[in-house]
Amino acid sequence: MIGYYDPTSLKISGNHASIDFVNAMNGNDVRNCRMTTVEEVKSIIAGLRDQVENGLTGLLGKFARVEGVFQAIPDHPDEGIVTIADNSRIPVKVNFPVGKDNLPAQGFCIVTGEMHKGALHADSISVGPITPAADTRPEIDKG
Repeated sequence: MIGYYDPTSLKISGNHASIDFVNAMNGNDVRNCRMTTVEEVKSIIAGLRDQVENGLTGLLGKFARVEGVFQAIPDHPDEGIVTIADNSRIPVKVNFPVGKDNLPAQGFCIVTGEMHKGALHADSISVGPITPAADTRPEIDKG
């Protein structure tokens, strides 16, 4: 989930602290993140640094926005690979329900989400065709 930590919600009590994470897609979706271990504190600090750098962060990992060519993975309608300008490839896992034919098999794409365990977990994805659409108005004189 993409959003931001609300610094005004930080509470420290005894052996733990907590801070609210606000969903950027729905401001009413607020999750309280409790920190009881050093690892949890380090994760929230990394998220806050990412938030300062990018304006947003991910609940699972660093905020990311990529553009490139999307290629769906057969038999996995919610997964694909994005090849970006430097020819590197980024695995994508869509974070919302996707029907079998709702994403094109390939196309140009813009994906926003969060990096987690080596994959971009997409909160939004737009995929357009690689080739132009067929001429739907043949009556226009092209000459």
